[in-house]
Amino acid sequence: MNEIEKFTADFNRMLRIIILNTMGFFFLDYLIPVVASQNLSASGLEIGVIFSVQIFGHTISSFFVGFLTDRVKHKKTLIVIGSLGRGSAYILLYVSLLLNSLQLMGIGTFSLGFLAGFFWIPFNTLIAEKSRKQNRSEAYGKRDAIMGRGTILGAVIGFSIFGFTYGFNIPFITYLALPIFGISNFFAGYYFTKVDESIKIYEPNSFNPIKIEEEIKPGVAKSMLPGFLFFALVHGQSNIDCSFDGHLAEKVL
Repeated sequence: MNEIEKFTADFNRMLRIIILNTMGFFFLDYLIPVVASQNLSASGLEIGVIFSVQIFGHTISSFFVGFLTDRVKHKKTLIVIGSLGRGSAYILLYVSLLLNSLQLMGIGTFSLGFLAGFFWIPFNTLIAEKSRKQNRSEAYGKRDAIMGRGTILGAVIGFSIFGFTYGFNIPFITYLALPIFGISNFFAGYYFTKVDESIKIYEPNSFNPIKIEEEIKPGVAKSMLPGFLFFALVHGQSNIDCSFDGHLAEKVL
């Protein structure tokens, strides 16, 4: 089976967009605790809270974004909101580092987690709609491979800028990767507006009650036949015995 039979014609093109959404994943996980501890003198508890609010934000949005995804006409609208919102969150994190504000950093990480639900839940739905059921695992494997490329690209950009400029003590340049990642999310949101949701993989419904009923009835009838014959034989034999006993009783009397 070739690619055209497994996925829609625009499937791979849609997947490539998320390279722009995933560039900040690994770099941000490194940057936040390092800067929070060294530059902002945050305690271990405060650093843990900053990471926790990101997960907490994702948990909150997941409660209702799944509900919205099933009911909105255009799922890519939610994806665009997630992309633009996460881009803004990267900009907010950049500002928090320039101002050495732990509170702004917490708000930024919470926003990243909260808006992740707006992006990934409807995006995974589009993946399902643009791939055959038999190839769904391959589809999500392709998604993870693209995410890996975006993460590697972002790490190269982020660590290159951070490593070369950290010694100069110029925060405006040292943390420049964050607004770059924010802008990449803005571009991703724009490209997602071009995705055609009407292009889907249409598969015939395998659930056919009439067909199932027709298939089950012969099987049921065959399985009941031995029991029915046995019951008829016993019933007939009991009637014969009863008749014989009746005639015998009449003769005796």
